[in-house]
Amino acid sequence: QSRGLGDVYKRQHLLGIIRARSIHAAPDKSEPVHTVMKPAQATADPNENIVALLKKVNSNNISNVPVVDENKRLLGLITNSSLVTTMSQQFIDFEEGEA
Repeated sequence: QSRGLGDVYKRQHLLGIIRARSIHAAPDKSEPVHTVMKPAQATADPNENIVALLKKVNSNNISNVPVVDENKRLLGLITNSSLVTTMSQQFIDFEEGEA
């Protein structure tokens, strides 16, 4: 799985993703960011449900998903760790409700 170091955006519009392996592979570390930036493999709508998001993460083999609005403005970033935390809490809440 690729680890994203950050999202690149201009005036809140997502332009791409910078991944650790892209930086490590760059022959000249003084090059501008856009030379190692890649398009986001997937984005999420703010109203997207967790299951659909998990499917995107799995099918694209990615570790984070930028959340963008209809104008492609960057609203946030969902990471694997935030997904695990959310799913864990839902499981715990479900189990406690069963008791």
